[in-house]
Amino acid sequence: MTVIFYDMEDDENPLNATVIHSSDELRKILLGLRVREPFACELEDENGACLVLGIGRLGTAQYNREEGGPYFLAVTTRKVIADSEMEFLAGGTPTPFEARFCLPFGDIIKIAVHFMDTGEASPSYSWEMI
Repeated sequence: MTVIFYDMEDDENPLNATVIHSSDELRKILLGLRVREPFACELEDENGACLVLGIGRLGTAQYNREEGGPYFLAVTTRKVIADSEMEFLAGGTPTPFEARFCLPFGDIIKIAVHFMDTGEASPSYSWEMI
């Protein structure tokens, strides 16, 4: 499958609307984006399913099968500090995510690759409907 990349913070990003054809290409793009302040981007598959990713030291993953449908956030398995959160920029606005929704960046890449391959949320992670 292929996915289309959209930067939700930087409209001028030359990668916007890039069609990604391989998991290696996807990994390279995501790893290259970690140098920025934490921000959000979106991957859209051929069938309209979306995966919104928070990109930073840690990351987040929000899956939506269809526009207007329920959203699901991946839940971390690591121990978190109660009431802590991390912010990701989207449209110039810091968007907070509870720490339980912040995963190691390696997990974010695995979730993104699975999404690219299948158009689905990875069953290797727990997902909470929001």
